[in-house]
Amino acid sequence: MKIPPPDPAYGRLDELASAFANYAAMLDAALADAIGLSVTDHKALGLIVQQPGMTQRQLADQTQLTSGAITGLIDRLEHAGFVQRQPHPQDRRSVVLMPVADRIGAINHLYQPLSSAIQALDASYPAAQQRLIHQALGSLCDLLQQHTQRLRQDPQVRPSLR
Repeated sequence: MKIPPPDPAYGRLDELASAFANYAAMLDAALADAIGLSVTDHKALGLIVQQPGMTQRQLADQTQLTSGAITGLIDRLEHAGFVQRQPHPQDRRSVVLMPVADRIGAINHLYQPLSSAIQALDASYPAAQQRLIHQALGSLCDLLQQHTQRLRQDPQVRPSLR
């Protein structure tokens, strides 16, 4: 994998963050395709796996999808056997979304080589550098999340391209 050379108009970190985001999006598409899901369904499944027991509303809030789109998405994930709807423990009018362990376990082999490589890369750095890398990546994730919210919530941010 070749990282593009720096563009003088941008900072090197900006270039690397952009390249990282592009490679991550391509990986997401390949993983989604390998398990027979759309990229959106795959990313939503990832949220459910990371936060088992979330409600449909919580998933809609995190993905910024409408309630109708979320219902269809959950229906597809449930039909594919990746997710189950279960009664909410405190609110009988609601359900929580639970990943199906056997189905999630069956696709973990797709992630294992990358996970092992990331762990080996992390271990190749001294502890002080690991902490700095972890802090920088965490901060980058925060910035990406903030910018995503800004784009979704502020209609004046987006120019009219239609």
